[in-house]
Amino acid sequence: MRNIVIEVNGEADVRVDGMLLLNGQVAGRPRVQDEPEDALRHDTPREVVIASACHEAIRQYEKSRGDHSLAPWSQCGGAAQASLIGDVRAIIAGSLKTPADLHEAWRAQQTDAGWVYGPVASAVTKTHPDLMPYAQLSADTRRKNVILFTLASALLSTE
Repeated sequence: MRNIVIEVNGEADVRVDGMLLLNGQVAGRPRVQDEPEDALRHDTPREVVIASACHEAIRQYEKSRGDHSLAPWSQCGGAAQASLIGDVRAIIAGSLKTPADLHEAWRAQQTDAGWVYGPVASAVTKTHPDLMPYAQLSADTRRKNVILFTLASALLSTE
């Protein structure tokens, strides 16, 4: 089982099994491993900064598992960024209270857009292996929701 640690005391550190995924000043601009210096400006709205930090933490987690397919935030499409920013806004508003809520909101959004369950994620056939109830997800997939929800909540609670 992986050990996920999020520390927030003026600094935000996310570690999975001791590997640093994200570190940065919470009050300033989070810095993420492999992030270009100009990826985010200092006046970027906080929900965008938090969404990008969450995305990069998930990307680093996936890389630690051998999956290098997730693009850096700066290279993600607008729809992917908008979806994660929307998640952060929903956490701020209090409509997403748990990692399970986060997943179920994503699943509803995907289903409404015509996506269905399939063994392989494909934009062409609109299939995704995670289009199932949260309780049926693999432990690794649930862990991604926990990382995203916990990191976003921790960064929001420091302001």
